[in-house]
Amino acid sequence: MNALIRPVADTFAFNTSMVSLGLSDLPNIDAIRRNREGQGNSISFLVGHVSSSRYGVLKMLGAAHANPFADQFGAGVACEAGSEYPSVGELSERWSQLAGNLATALEDLGEDGLLAEATTSYPTPDKTVRGALAFICWHECYHLGQIGMLRTEMGYPPLRSLLITANK
Repeated sequence: MNALIRPVADTFAFNTSMVSLGLSDLPNIDAIRRNREGQGNSISFLVGHVSSSRYGVLKMLGAAHANPFADQFGAGVACEAGSEYPSVGELSERWSQLAGNLATALEDLGEDGLLAEATTSYPTPDKTVRGALAFICWHECYHLGQIGMLRTEMGYPPLRSLLITANK
């Protein structure tokens, strides 16, 4: 893997494991529960949203896969009640598949690809694919924090506790 992207790839890999841990003990009913009196995001929505974002990364890297989440979870789509969302098991399975596809695409990405101009503009001064990847990774981290907060609001163990237990 190109050293220019290693820290971002490592963060994507860490996020992969944290989202997986965050889904591991959730029943569907809690995964679709929304905060702020039913007006906020649910964990299912957030996982679907970052999954949709990862499909966008794959497309940007030329490893296009059809994005089954674009309509329900894509950029600009609002969270809904969730009864039509994929189950926690389906989200987990898709997330794991995406993780492997993303890791392979990042591993295969050379310096020319990293330093090419990104086809989509992101609010970062680095307008290259590398800058786009860094921003998308930050975006994923932001939503991972929301997942952690929603879990603790519902009385589930914090993600940090799950990580410590998983690494014993």
